[in-house]
Amino acid sequence: AKREFQINLSRDYTQARLFLEKGFQAPTMRDRQERFKAGGDCLVQSNKDGFYSQLVGELQEINQGQVDYFKKHPNMGKTMSMSLADFFTQRMTGDKMSDSQTKEVFQEIKTLRTTFNLPLPSYWAIVFRAYAQDAKRAPEGSEKEKKWQKVQALITEKNPSVPYLTMGELCLEAGNKQLAVVAIRKEKKYELKVPMLIDAEAWQEATEEIFSNRKHEDHESFVHMIREKGPAFVEDFIRTESARRK
Repeated sequence: AKREFQINLSRDYTQARLFLEKGFQAPTMRDRQERFKAGGDCLVQSNKDGFYSQLVGELQEINQGQVDYFKKHPNMGKTMSMSLADFFTQRMTGDKMSDSQTKEVFQEIKTLRTTFNLPLPSYWAIVFRAYAQDAKRAPEGSEKEKKWQKVQALITEKNPSVPYLTMGELCLEAGNKQLAVVAIRKEKKYELKVPMLIDAEAWQEATEEIFSNRKHEDHESFVHMIREKGPAFVEDFIRTESARRK
């Protein structure tokens, strides 16, 4: 009897393995979940109290949760391959939403922040990026302008939740150099904002910041840097600022 049980169990494991292998090869989420469920059922039926059957039972619950989520969000087929930042952006700005829907999404995002134990600076940086990317994708006109105004309001807050240099980088990523420069220039540390302005090719603003603190130990190094990296007309900015700040 014991040998017969072992043979049946071996056969059930083989069948379960085949279902799982086919599941990983399935072209759609629906087919994949069906094969995973069939494989799990084989294990559960053959060895109800075993470790693997319990594990599969837990995985089935997780898979069902994914299925339910995809049913609620049918246009989010790429969710599983998204970064967390891209997922937040998709949820916050992917579709036009009413005020009540917006509140629901923000509550969902806040819950995810807690679930993933995200540090607040990282969370707010992701939120800021979502707004910047939303403004970038908006059609030209008043809608785009309003969305960039929302981003600008975050930059000009008295005590912003996102570091100025981070906001500058995210604005550059979204293609708004003007707002990026505004954010970068709000950074208090001379040795941090000057190189970033140079990297952003904000030549005039970078030159103004370089000469705003001629006593800084990095002043001459930054003058050399902007001459080396910038176009020929940078010399005009250098002469102007040098004369103005004697």
